[in-house]
Amino acid sequence: MQGKFRKTSVVVIHSGEERHVVIREPRRYFTTLCARKEKVNSFLTFMGAVLVVMSGVSCTLTASIESLSQGSTGTESFFSLSLNNKPASYDSRDTVAVEVSGNGLQAYLYKIGLAAATDCSDSSGYSLAPISISQAINEDLTAYAENTVRLCVVGIDQSFHQQSFEDATQVDWYTDLTPAVVGIAEHEQAVVENDGLSHTLTLTSTASKPYPITVTYQLTGNAVAGTDHSLQTTGTMTLPAGATSASLPVQALRNAGSTNNSYFQMRLVSTDRTMGHIDESKISRFLISDVDAAPRPTVTSYSTGATSVCAILSDGQLKCWGNNDYGQVGNGSTTTHPAPVTIDPGVSYSMVSVGTVTCGITSLGVLKCWGNNTNGQVGDGSTTHRSTPTVIDSGVSYAFVEVGGATVCGLTTGHLLKCWGANSYGQVGVNSTADILTPSLVDSGLLYSHVSVKGTATCGITQASQTLKCWGYNLNGQVGNASTTDQLVPVAIDSGNTYSSVVGSTNTTCALTTGGVLKCWGANG
Repeated sequence: MQGKFRKTSVVVIHSGEERHVVIREPRRYFTTLCARKEKVNSFLTFMGAVLVVMSGVSCTLTASIESLSQGSTGTESFFSLSLNNKPASYDSRDTVAVEVSGNGLQAYLYKIGLAAATDCSDSSGYSLAPISISQAINEDLTAYAENTVRLCVVGIDQSFHQQSFEDATQVDWYTDLTPAVVGIAEHEQAVVENDGLSHTLTLTSTASKPYPITVTYQLTGNAVAGTDHSLQTTGTMTLPAGATSASLPVQALRNAGSTNNSYFQMRLVSTDRTMGHIDESKISRFLISDVDAAPRPTVTSYSTGATSVCAILSDGQLKCWGNNDYGQVGNGSTTTHPAPVTIDPGVSYSMVSVGTVTCGITSLGVLKCWGNNTNGQVGDGSTTHRSTPTVIDSGVSYAFVEVGGATVCGLTTGHLLKCWGANSYGQVGVNSTADILTPSLVDSGLLYSHVSVKGTATCGITQASQTLKCWGYNLNGQVGNASTTDQLVPVAIDSGNTYSSVVGSTNTTCALTTGGVLKCWGANG
């Protein structure tokens, strides 16, 4: 900036310090001093003539000021004032070190404050003593966070002529210290192809800024940009100045050339602002159902074991996943599967039960089991582990099967109860404590409508009389016959009452009477 001064300067003695002041409008200058009641306590002189006498808080203006206000003779002095390392319009530094320089310049005065409350033409607030240009303006800006700041600088030349405050160099900037963390609000959306609706992806920010933030995104997935949806593979979203959210419309288009469902994932990758940060944990998934595709099968039933899971879909598919040490997933391997895999492809299943072994019943009533066979729980007459579904009790049609630990029980379509596997406490129910390697008839062929095998005790409900019977491990009285002696064959429980359902855990049993009364027994601690 060019500074223009008349060398007909005025000497001000202020607080014991002599200061040369260049005056463009003398009358206005001295009138301002008097109005502010500056305590100068000395004389202001112009070329030896007294202009103002200031004593305490009183001011006396002399006639000489009138002549000065009409313009004074004298030569003019020019110099330049430059500010180096000054803040940008939006600056994220919490401190500044602004260097002052210029031809003919040896010192300066400055002040800094909120722009709304700082007038550079007002002499108040400036540094009291001249500062050498060898010293930078060092300021901590943390107190001005998220506000517009103003820096005012006036120069002093080598003859101690001071630039007028009206000609001060002014710099304004926004102190941008708080990050605006941006992300996508929607975690997942499911839409239908060509639904005619305008869906929305919402950009959110943890802080508003006085400037817009442009965010670049990328899409991945099998949905084709411009064919399956209206977005670009790489594009931008803009958060307006002063806003904390913005919407990006997206439409699911009709892709007549495909009958497959599709999807894309949106990930934010960058912003155009230093204080615009990306929340990398926010990824939005957009699922598009194809109107030409066959309906996707849904889960109709499932069973969970300690470390593996199986589910049957509405189209009869059997899918299993999880731990597979003994082949209990059933896909021919012993490798753990973190995602569902199709078991016995092409075969439709109606029921599945998972424990240390997995057993399922096909839609044709065929019983198949696989997995851990240490205690013969697969039921194929061996103790060899099986990694694929193996037909059990060939030629017999089954309606129900349940795996409990290492023991299995099933009901045939004719309501016969058969059990096999681990039998150390008589839980198979065949009057023995030896493991049973194939399905064995329980209770002399009495017909059953329900069976529950959990842990080491088994209970069932007979079909005709709805009598509750239990057998097996009884240390905590979980059999329910008022003793703690293991029972090797079914014994009637709570005679005189009829039951509709029963379920047991390792040491406790509960059952529901046909009248709706719930009864429980066994371990209670």
